[in-house]
Amino acid sequence: MKIKLDCSKKYINDVTEKFTKAGIQIDDNGVLMIVDNPMHSFRKKEPFDDYKSIIFIESYGNKIHIHQSHEEDPIIINEKLYELEDRYKEHGFVRVNKSQIVNIRFIKDIDPWIGQKYILTMNNKNTIYVNRTYYQNFKLYLNL
Repeated sequence: MKIKLDCSKKYINDVTEKFTKAGIQIDDNGVLMIVDNPMHSFRKKEPFDDYKSIIFIESYGNKIHIHQSHEEDPIIINEKLYELEDRYKEHGFVRVNKSQIVNIRFIKDIDPWIGQKYILTMNNKNTIYVNRTYYQNFKLYLNL
């Protein structure tokens, strides 16, 4: 049997040795993948395989929270918001403020607000604000 390993450098030698002793061959084309850190595996995927389930992406400090339709808790990764914005803009994602990107497929309602702003209600009932800085870009993206 061939397996693919995706684990931290700290443990790779130990894990490889144990599998080899058990008669299991380590190969990047293995039929089974052993992962010790799912976030590490997530970051390697280009683009994220399940981007269609992403409702919105937001940054908190140096962490990115990815909110998905099928998950109650967000996935937390270490990436730059502008990198994700560039990666997903062709897939229906638009930046709406300094710390959030939304998937337009999950916008339930768009309410105009005072001072060139919008309030978005997402399908998961979260409220997200489009501020003045991103107002025009948002309108152009949605042809409003």
